[in-house]
Amino acid sequence: MSQVTQDLPRTLGALRQSSYTQAKLAGRSVKDELRQNLIGKIQRGDRLFPGIVGYEDSVVPQVVNAVL
Repeated sequence: MSQVTQDLPRTLGALRQSSYTQAKLAGRSVKDELRQNLIGKIQRGDRLFPGIVGYEDSVVPQVVNAVL
């Protein structure tokens, strides 16, 4: 299990006490969340779609453009 996964809240009570509060996420659409997550991965230099092999130069850039 990665460090990021270990840091996530595991219960509803832990989620309510975390930084992922209802007020913070209330006006955030799924589209906005996908966009922010993708931007964060790009900024950190993470692999965008681990497990997808052979489409790094063709399909992946089109998906990135569509999400952004």
